[in-house]
Amino acid sequence: MCGNKRISLEKLRRIHCLLCQISKTINEAYGVQNLVELTSCFVTTVFFTYYVFVIFLDAHTQWGAHDLYVDVHMTVAWIIPNAWRVCSLAYSSEMVVREASCTEQMVDKLMLLPVLGDYRRCKELQVFAKQLALGNVSYSAAGLVTMNLGMLKSFIATVATYMIILIQFALPNASGQ
Repeated sequence: MCGNKRISLEKLRRIHCLLCQISKTINEAYGVQNLVELTSCFVTTVFFTYYVFVIFLDAHTQWGAHDLYVDVHMTVAWIIPNAWRVCSLAYSSEMVVREASCTEQMVDKLMLLPVLGDYRRCKELQVFAKQLALGNVSYSAAGLVTMNLGMLKSFIATVATYMIILIQFALPNASGQ
């Protein structure tokens, strides 16, 4: 690149540092809100999933077919937006972290290119690589839950665990009736 169009690695390092700071500020500002959102989605998902189970358990005794379908549809209409919110939080957080990882991989690849007498560029790349290694980007819900795609597995497993426990408590009552 020639003249003014050339962007120095030092400017890129500063920009990256600024983006990392913004990311950390966002994580700190919305950490509690994300925790409340995840907790709300979890409780609502468990409640409505259990409610669907109760509807099917008592379907033959209390509800007609029409009421059964209305209740199931209404309940599913509550479960889907909660699942969407959890998925969108996990996905957006994961994509930011992956993009930061791509920057680190690009700098590593640039360091593997032959130097050809440009020791200043090599030194700048080393400093940039060190900066990237020290400044990992991550998102969490108030420091309690790391928000990434792995969180979805934990969310689903925890909902399933709670459902099993609730169903085990409900079955003796259902068979007694």
